[in-house]
Amino acid sequence: MVDMNKILDEAIARDASDVHLVSNNKPILRIMRRLEEIEEMDVLTEEDMTEVAKIIASAVFSSDNEEELKKLREKSLKLCKKYPLYNK
Repeated sequence: MVDMNKILDEAIARDASDVHLVSNNKPILRIMRRLEEIEEMDVLTEEDMTEVAKIIASAVFSSDNEEELKKLREKSLKLCKKYPLYNK
C-alpha cells in the first residue's frame, strides 16, 4: 500500500518541486532540476498506482475520509507555495 503522506513528507523535507509516481519505479522527487528516487521506499506496483488514482479522485470528487484528504491537501499546498511558478 502506497503511503502518500510519507511521500509528501519526504518531498517537503528534501525541498522537492515535483513528485513523480510511476509504476515499477520507486517514487521520484525533482530536487534542484535533478530526479532522485526515494531510496527507502518500495517500488510502486500497478495496484499502488490504482490506489494513487483513487486518492486523487476522492480528493477532487468526494468528501470521504475528509481529515486524511485535508492533510494531503495541506502538504500539497506547501509544495505549491514553495514553487509558485509551477502553478501558473
